[in-house]
Amino acid sequence: MMKIKKIGIDLGTTYSFAGFLHGDRVMPLIPSRETYGIPSVFYYDGINRIVGRMAERRALNNPQNAVWSVKRNLSRKDFLVGGRRFTPKEIIREIIAYIVSCAEQQLTNVYLEEYDEIEAVITVPVDFTEPMKNLIREAGEQTRTANGKPLRITGILEEPVAAAMEYFGVRKEQDADIVVFDLGGGTFDAAIVRAHAQGTIPYEVIDQEGDRSLGGDDWDRLICDRIIEQYQRKFGEKPARQMESQFLIEARKIKEELTELESVDVDIPVKGSYITFTMSRKEFELMSRPLLDRALQKIRMLLSRQPDTEINHVILTGGSSYMPQIMNGLRQSGIFGQETDFLFIEPEHAIAYGAARYAVTRVCAEDMLIQPEKMVIRRSAHAYGIEYHFEDQGRDLVRIIIPRGVKLPYSGTVDSYTRVKNQRCSVFDVYEADCAESEEAVKTEEAHQIMQVEMNRKEIIVPIGTRTSETLTLSSDGLLSIKSIDHNSGIEVNNSVSIQRFMEE
Repeated sequence: MMKIKKIGIDLGTTYSFAGFLHGDRVMPLIPSRETYGIPSVFYYDGINRIVGRMAERRALNNPQNAVWSVKRNLSRKDFLVGGRRFTPKEIIREIIAYIVSCAEQQLTNVYLEEYDEIEAVITVPVDFTEPMKNLIREAGEQTRTANGKPLRITGILEEPVAAAMEYFGVRKEQDADIVVFDLGGGTFDAAIVRAHAQGTIPYEVIDQEGDRSLGGDDWDRLICDRIIEQYQRKFGEKPARQMESQFLIEARKIKEELTELESVDVDIPVKGSYITFTMSRKEFELMSRPLLDRALQKIRMLLSRQPDTEINHVILTGGSSYMPQIMNGLRQSGIFGQETDFLFIEPEHAIAYGAARYAVTRVCAEDMLIQPEKMVIRRSAHAYGIEYHFEDQGRDLVRIIIPRGVKLPYSGTVDSYTRVKNQRCSVFDVYEADCAESEEAVKTEEAHQIMQVEMNRKEIIVPIGTRTSETLTLSSDGLLSIKSIDHNSGIEVNNSVSIQRFMEE
């Protein structure tokens, strides 16, 4: 019988982590030398492709050969690295491959596990678009394990939901509503997750919010900008790219030191000399307050949509949540009641650990993935629809087919009609939106296009007013698919479609 090992992967902006369920505990699957996790840094010098700690070290002296924070730049066409252009998917694939290779070494050498194949659940931010999630899935599926077999991706899971799975897995809590506050290196996510004592499925996502352009990197950047200002005052010039990369790393260290110290005073070596940089925690928190306010506003939006939900605990996760201003800001915001508990749960590791717990609920039979979930009811973080012409309004609008917040999996079908005789080709533009659940149609400028589907009828006679049906399906992993059917002369015809996915500009 084939032995399959199921793992969870937190593909982080700054650090990545992996784990697997060993008995009732999740165990780490990264080398012991990686303190926080595997640095999500890709390095290429024209010969060698390197990921992780070694890539981070080499990048200090040759930043033109490295890519940091690729997860925040998935919409870019490519990156020029070491004289060659790499797409975001290629870089993500290299990072996942390295994570998996480290996981295999730990499974074999540390835990003495035997297996034939590896299956993985990979986590993503709540606010990731469908093309972004699909890019990560495809990059994972292109990864090969040590025995040459492809890595099987059995799930894509939202990061705060994964953290909730770890919390409930450890605490065994029942009949509780929690808010997960997940501030990572590059993204911010929040979710309300409920534990059902008597439910056939024990956990349910009530609602979720996210900001994929808000994370610890932004706090680092504020400190780095101050260092650059001081450098320019002393030397009268802008720092070179290599030096700016060094300053950014120094800024991250200063941020981490300010977590424990009231002030930091360091000498930063430059040009055979140094600049003395001083910053107090009070100064740091004052200049970064707008960033914290962005996160708190997302929490307010989340809770305003669920006014009858009584929150028992706020769970802080993500490495950047360690900053004292985060806990203090949540306590002082007035968003939660005085009886609400604020708890840390494995900030660097909870997401990977929750993904590992979720992974064991997935069942594979031969080559077919059986979708029914055993652990958590999930919901759509976005709304999805197709652009149609509305005759009564004389303009094109996006007709919402999958509302925001519906339980997954979910399918919706709408009908449309040809407007000209023998319309051989119908083009359906699919959009993703963040509109309210009750809205039936939105302006195209209030959404963004993620797919284009062409129906080619070839030599079929197509009268004016021929009905077609378009079905959008959002899987339990939040991945979108579309099917279009032509109803001509009472005959149902399934047409092949070619799908082109669009990334945000």
